Amino acid sequence: MPNEKGIEKYQTANRYAILLKDTLKQINLYGKWGWCCLLKEEDERADSLFNVGLTLSATTKDRIYDKYLLNRLSLTARERKDYKRALELVNRSLSLAKDSTELYPLWGNKGKILLEMNQYDSAHFYLSKDTRDYDPYFRVSRYLDWSIYEEKIKKSSQSAGIQQAVCRTAGYHLSRTAGF
Repeated sequence: MPNEKGIEKYQTANRYAILLKDTLKQINLYGKWGWCCLLKEEDERADSLFNVGLTLSATTKDRIYDKYLLNRLSLTARERKDYKRALELVNRSLSLAKDSTELYPLWGNKGKILLEMNQYDSAHFYLSKDTRDYDPYFRVSRYLDWSIYEEKIKKSSQSAGIQQAVCRTAGYHLSRTAGF
């Protein structure tokens, strides 16, 4: 039960952060704990933990974790296929980011959301802006994103081709019967 041990450690760390009145540490812990839940596909629990962190963040003067938590909440919304909400959350996160190192993951996430919404031009724009490739994980992740993009574009063009063929066929039949 390595997952249970990890959860116990987060709970213990959170108790100490509460005792020390370290709200920023608590917010960070809720974010990391939520991320672990998201990786385990426990989307509802992850969403709940990110929201607790965001609520705590609202009580602080320096809201440094907001962009991070909003982006993570957009990931849970994306997993639930609530793309409108995911886009709203990632846009809020983008509005808080200050430099490109903060923007890269947000751009990548926004590109993936737009891709799921079949907004291919916009998806291409944001996926292209995420140029992280400094480690194998990011490189593989980007290749996967682009392969999904290419697959969706291919299906879209095949679908468009089928639609055009249907229209041509329907047009042909209409022109033949219009003379009667």
